[in-house]
Amino acid sequence: GLASNLRGHIRKAGRRLEIRDDLGIDQFYAVWSKTFERQGLPAPNRARLERVEAACAARNARDVLFARDDGGRVHAVAYVVRDRRTAYYIMSGGDPQLRTSGAGSLVLWEAIRRTRPVCEVFDFEGSMLRPVELFFRGFGGRQSPYLRVSRSTRAAGAALALREIAQSALRGSAQRWADR
Repeated sequence: GLASNLRGHIRKAGRRLEIRDDLGIDQFYAVWSKTFERQGLPAPNRARLERVEAACAARNARDVLFARDDGGRVHAVAYVVRDRRTAYYIMSGGDPQLRTSGAGSLVLWEAIRRTRPVCEVFDFEGSMLRPVELFFRGFGGRQSPYLRVSRSTRAAGAALALREIAQSALRGSAQRWADR
């Protein structure tokens, strides 16, 4: 189900870049946070990333991948958490100055290849952003609805509704910023 244009991007990137898995969480964070900076968003919480890394590394339940060129520059990164059945593509990013290298496609393809022998399902973790959703579909991904059912007091319900409105407004301003 891989789109033909992605095949070309992956081949091109594969000739110029190597996939590494030994560059460490500091290097991952450095590249991952650049994606947020490019979009005008605050950098992610470093301590939270370190907690995820500590828990997953202790259980050998993750793949941290880097696409690096001969000059040592990391073009793109991906963080995949897995259990016995499913691999979850939960974090990725790229250096904004190196976005045309095809590294994002290459690192995602390598994540799929590496998790296939040990997992039945690769969960792209979706996106409501149209360009991201189209990118994932190019890898053969298909949308599956996520349902959330909850029960709360009226006060908690109002607080949750306000939080959702605030998050929606932030996503909209981030998208407008990225479209500039």
